[in-house]
Amino acid sequence: MHQFFMVLDLRLVKIGCRDDNQFFFCSIVKGWVCQFYAPLIFITKFTANTMHTSTFENNLTSQKPKKSLGGALLVLLVILGINFYSGIRGHEYSYVGMLYAEGKYFFPKDYHKAIEWFKKAVDDDDVYGYYFMGLCYDFGNGVKPNKKEALKWYKLAAEKGDGSAQCNLAWAYQHGEGVEQNLSEAFKWYKKSADNGDLNGIVNLGSMYYQGEHVEQNYEEAVRLYQRAADKGSDSGQHNLGLCYEMGKGVPQDDSKAFKLFFKAANQGNAKAQYRLSLCYKSGRGVERDASKAAYWYNKAKVNGGLPAQ
Repeated sequence: MHQFFMVLDLRLVKIGCRDDNQFFFCSIVKGWVCQFYAPLIFITKFTANTMHTSTFENNLTSQKPKKSLGGALLVLLVILGINFYSGIRGHEYSYVGMLYAEGKYFFPKDYHKAIEWFKKAVDDDDVYGYYFMGLCYDFGNGVKPNKKEALKWYKLAAEKGDGSAQCNLAWAYQHGEGVEQNLSEAFKWYKKSADNGDLNGIVNLGSMYYQGEHVEQNYEEAVRLYQRAADKGSDSGQHNLGLCYEMGKGVPQDDSKAFKLFFKAANQGNAKAQYRLSLCYKSGRGVERDASKAAYWYNKAKVNGGLPAQ
């Protein structure tokens, strides 16, 4: 049991690793583009009577320009007026903070600036503001690491229904970070996280079933959860499901399926899957033996910290 735990891929969510992060990021960008930049582009291109085709996740398409510059200016003023009247909201504060935290779109990477914006979001009772404050205290980004403080912010976000915060709160209870270890609470919050569709929550809930933590050991349920996450592109889910096929736990033993799953996860950068893939190529399990590919993936795993502890 302990040996499997060493290679099982468990996840704590970090900035940039949220499963809904791209959706959240792009949805706000699209909103800002529609509200501010699209009218400005329209005015800039008007005199040439042309307009670039713009696509943002295939939602923005080219528009036929108006015949009146005054009309375009009026549209711009109305949009700016609506935004001035409605004011910036908590999600936007969190979004700006995230841009500073990740150094994206001409924003310099500055965790102190990010925290300033996250605090504004918190003042507006924004769930993402709570979550990102938790991350900053958890990993010491812009502040001194403080697991108890991180737990406080995660719990606020988790209670508002954020799946990633629920996953991180569960992790804290499972591993006793900032709070006394409580597997019952860990299972409860992983379940909530999984129900909200958080991929890391789904994988970690599956691992509790696999290892029989707080619940009766159930390989079939673990496989069901790993499969659910793997189908949605989770490299951790793919890796753990591959292990189940490799060892015949909860599914018939199948080296070929194990190899394919390790291959998918490894190509997403999963270091543990890269190590398992190197073993497949070395031993010829599920794939033709290939010493050069075995060495290649072994070195990738070594660089990325995927080798098992000695």
